[in-house]
Amino acid sequence: MSLFTTVTADIPTGVMIGFSVILGCGIGVVYAIAQFPVQAPQPVTENARSMALFGFVHSFASIWGIAMGDAIIQNELSRRLPPAFLVQFPGGVPLAYAVIPQIGKLEEPLAGQVRAAFGAAVAVLWKALTDVARAGFIASLFMCEIPMPTTIDDNWDLSDDKKRSLVAQDTAGAGIGAAER
Repeated sequence: MSLFTTVTADIPTGVMIGFSVILGCGIGVVYAIAQFPVQAPQPVTENARSMALFGFVHSFASIWGIAMGDAIIQNELSRRLPPAFLVQFPGGVPLAYAVIPQIGKLEEPLAGQVRAAFGAAVAVLWKALTDVARAGFIASLFMCEIPMPTTIDDNWDLSDDKKRSLVAQDTAGAGIGAAER
């Protein structure tokens, strides 16, 4: 992630694609295995609840990441864009979305100044995200090893025959015969 902190307005597209591939591989591995530390300390019967909590925390963190990124970009662009260019956007307008379509229509040297401001704002965003990742890494150093459960829940993966016999037993016990279904 820290590779993106070196972003400038003049960085070649190929370098950005390379950075994105490296980041994608790293995040993909973490994304795929994050459920195991959540499920390991739980009994097998609690997998659904632990994954529901994991999904909630994951979504909540994603929302915070997006909100944090939006706030950083908005504030940095407000601070770094040339004042003569900034006056054409009313207050409260999401600058990143308003500025990007305008860059191609600008003449030099204003276009270069806007690109430089955008590059610097994105670099600040990546620095902040790198700090969050660094904090997560430090927190992970305090995790202890927990062995994965080796017990099997007999009801975890019922075959259709077992399901039918359990349903028949449940309905027979409730006074409803299997013939009535």
